[in-house]
Amino acid sequence: MKNKSYFGIFQKNKKLLKRILISILIVLIIFIPSFLIALNYFSEKDATSGDEITVSVYKGETLLFSESEIRQNALPTSLVSIFDSILNGLTDMPSANADTASAVPLLMTHTFKGYTSNYTCYFFTDGSDRNFLIRDNGEYYKISQSDAMLFLTSPYAESLYPASVIPKLYTSADDEITPESAEWFYKNASSKYIEASGMQTSAEQLTYDMAGALGIAFDIAPDECNIEVYKSGIIFSKIEGTDLSGITVTPGTVLNFKITATWKQSQSSDFYGTIEYNFDAILRDRADFILDKTSLQVGDFIVLACTNVIDYNKIEFSATPDIGFTPEYFESNGAVYALIPFSSELPVGTYALSFTYGAASETINVFLSPNESENIILTPNQDRYFASYTSTKALADFENILDFETDSLPDHIYFDGAFTDYTNEGATEKYTFGTSFKNSEETKEYTLSGTLFEFEDQSGAPIKAANNGRVINCGYSDHIGSFVVIEHGLGLKTVYGHLGALNVSVGDVVLRGQSIGRSGKINRSDKDHLLLLTYLFDLPVDYSSIAGEELFLYIPEQLSEE
Repeated sequence: MKNKSYFGIFQKNKKLLKRILISILIVLIIFIPSFLIALNYFSEKDATSGDEITVSVYKGETLLFSESEIRQNALPTSLVSIFDSILNGLTDMPSANADTASAVPLLMTHTFKGYTSNYTCYFFTDGSDRNFLIRDNGEYYKISQSDAMLFLTSPYAESLYPASVIPKLYTSADDEITPESAEWFYKNASSKYIEASGMQTSAEQLTYDMAGALGIAFDIAPDECNIEVYKSGIIFSKIEGTDLSGITVTPGTVLNFKITATWKQSQSSDFYGTIEYNFDAILRDRADFILDKTSLQVGDFIVLACTNVIDYNKIEFSATPDIGFTPEYFESNGAVYALIPFSSELPVGTYALSFTYGAASETINVFLSPNESENIILTPNQDRYFASYTSTKALADFENILDFETDSLPDHIYFDGAFTDYTNEGATEKYTFGTSFKNSEETKEYTLSGTLFEFEDQSGAPIKAANNGRVINCGYSDHIGSFVVIEHGLGLKTVYGHLGALNVSVGDVVLRGQSIGRSGKINRSDKDHLLLLTYLFDLPVDYSSIAGEELFLYIPEQLSEE
């Protein structure tokens, strides 16, 4: 009986134990997955090696490389691993201990958990232990030589090696020809060759203009160069080297060039490789440069006409001695034009003006003589007209009148025919360009950059536009009173001051001889006046040089025949 009672109790406890085990199992089934997820979440938060890191490399504002990796998955040769090693091996520096002129700075950014740090890195490809970086807080740190070499011998440092840039090929019109393909190797800091990857190539068969003559030139001469020239799909010529002078075709002919250039590997060379080109070229007529005159006075300007020019941005200009002006070119009537002023600041003498476009180059001598009005100097006792108009404030106000963006100028030319000679309109020249005025201390303080016309017997005489143009400004100035500014094209503009009334508004297009206002009086004068100023862009020029004259505009023969 005793034994039976014991087993009865055991049977009851067994049932209870079973219930407990089942309950525990249910709890584990429900909570273990959530526990494991939570555990994994917190372990990932604490283990930084599991987070993604992004490292980017910039040269100036250009992004060169950007890679994102989880640290423990990154290969030792990856950008993330290399830069991680650099950061871990940094040592403090008080300041830069190297001449940075021979190093190109790279901006490297490190992004981790949403936070980005910036580092300006200086690497030296000569193998010297001078490499360092600057954090965005301005602190300097030395990069260990071993870590620097990890970067310098990787493809990520390609932009630091000039030898990684393939040689450039130019046409006779100075266009850079894009290669079809290239295999290029450069020597890195460990004196090992590595293949360049940043080359720009194009499978598209591009077309280039060759001005004046067929010609190509490499900035670094190849060891071997083989050229095949095709005309209408048929082989036209085979050439070894880069001399195309033996090819004779008429202007307008289209030729196809297939070029293979090779630079051989040698112990002294930092690069080697092969570049292939496949492009079309059109031969154009040689450019001509024509001046309207080769002798002029100080304050005058010359008109330049250029023919057979496809892209006027490629015209090269120089002057000896320097004239302090770079021409702005405009295209019209099948030619390209520019006005070139010789300011009152230039000494008299002979100037050699040189123009180059493609294979065409020409130097034209221009003789500059004195302006006859430059020696006229008036004292306050002789004339008081300008006494109240030449203050610093008045002159500064006038400069604002002329201050407008040249980009707003139209590309076409307004003027046509002769410019008005106001002496034929009842006016006489009282003071001319270059006349100087002294102050009460007999010191020369103001030089007239225009012409003052006086009307003897007329009051409110109509003032006519000097030529066709567009009104770009009008109003009142302390310096010249009521005024109108007309832009005529090619950067040439006329300013009409001391007007008694205005007939035009900004934006109006006016014709030569059209009334733009009426003459007015200055100070206590009993006679009407017109102050006429002429500017070429921001330089004053002498209107008398074009009064009654028609500006020379060369018209190519094919247009004149039409």
